[in-house]
Amino acid sequence: SGKGKAGGDPEAAAAAAALKDAAAVAKEAAEAKSKAELEAIKERTNVLLVPPGRIVHLYVMQGVYRAVELPDGDGVAPFIGRIEPYMNMMDDHRTRNYREALHSARVASQLGPALSGHQKPWTPFTAVDVCMSCKHDFTWASTSSSAAQRCLDMHHCHRCGGVFCESCSQHERAMPELAMVAPVRVCDACFFAPSEGTRDPPADFDFIPSAYTD
Repeated sequence: SGKGKAGGDPEAAAAAAALKDAAAVAKEAAEAKSKAELEAIKERTNVLLVPPGRIVHLYVMQGVYRAVELPDGDGVAPFIGRIEPYMNMMDDHRTRNYREALHSARVASQLGPALSGHQKPWTPFTAVDVCMSCKHDFTWASTSSSAAQRCLDMHHCHRCGGVFCESCSQHERAMPELAMVAPVRVCDACFFAPSEGTRDPPADFDFIPSAYTD
């Protein structure tokens, strides 16, 4: 009997070896699948979309949209001539957003030098320590007082350019005289103040409230 134990059961040994080989094969297959999935994700995140045709760059300066047509070929910077997909890119590239930006840029172009007369320079965030309205710290209504939270709680008024907390700048109003044809954030004082030199938007401007466009 001792000799039988030492030699072992050939069939059992073969079965154990087969199970071990199967486990190794399954593990290798799982690792290969996981690697392939990671490579696929990496490939998707590295996809760069190329805008077709002419490229018009929209940018914001003190709340006013501007538009400039970019040259073809080598004159276009790589980060502008390509679109890199990201998680919330659809929210940033909705038709409504483009439409409002283009209308704002067109109104700004039509106003020309008159726009500078209505604009007030924006106060830098670094130039203020408290809300310019209530005189309290910007994070007074937040659960955190970190530097990051403070930056999130600071808002510019698009009319006077001041820096205000969330509670003192909850209102919005359109100001065509400032090329802001869609409602934008303003402080309480500017919301209730009469509009000086208000200029009507273009005759063909058919602005649709955002609630009806999505």
